[in-house]
Amino acid sequence: MTAGSANATQFPMMVIAYGGVPFLLACFAFLLFVAFPVMRLESNLAQFVGDGNRGIFSTVPLFFGIGYALTAYVLSHVVADTMALADALALLMSLTKSFDWHHDCPGGWMTRNFSCYAIRPGSAPCKLARDDLTDTFRHDTTSEGIPVSSGNKVILIPSEQYKDEATGCIPDLPDTAAPYHFRRQTIWEPGAIDSFWAEPVFAIAVIWLLVFAITHKGFLKLKAVGDLFD
Repeated sequence: MTAGSANATQFPMMVIAYGGVPFLLACFAFLLFVAFPVMRLESNLAQFVGDGNRGIFSTVPLFFGIGYALTAYVLSHVVADTMALADALALLMSLTKSFDWHHDCPGGWMTRNFSCYAIRPGSAPCKLARDDLTDTFRHDTTSEGIPVSSGNKVILIPSEQYKDEATGCIPDLPDTAAPYHFRRQTIWEPGAIDSFWAEPVFAIAVIWLLVFAITHKGFLKLKAVGDLFD
């Protein structure tokens, strides 16, 4: 909650979303009465046992499960936070390829049957629309509707819901990288995909510079520790 590169960007949004000053007071109270005492306790325990980096979760066997659970939570949170970066990298890598839709279908998508479909606000790939419908009505017992296949089963979807979801959807796309474009289009582009903003590129460059700097510093520390044992 209080540390980490991801929280550096989330903290201002949390302050605005959760009420400004009241949120700051709660955050400072948490730091003062929970975070700082725990860090102090960890430091004292590590000095007492003389066993290096040893925290409160590794001093009592019953705390092992808590430590593992927190580790799993942090790792899953990191994966979720890096999805935007993965999308941006996919977009940059795909720019080195030659897509038919990129040249012959400005502002839209060239599908597998080489038809040009314009992207309308609120539209989604038809595959995602079908998956949402089958998940919603998988356990429905209706006897009327439009049949939609899902794996080895055929599910009946009510006509009204099917038309609402299927209207304006984009047929299957010709490349696996295209869904990354589609999912991040509203962030990267105002309407078409032919222009490219400089802000995301600059943001990615800054992110990778920070990653390189942190990694490089870590390698230098490891090298210094290795030299001590030589």
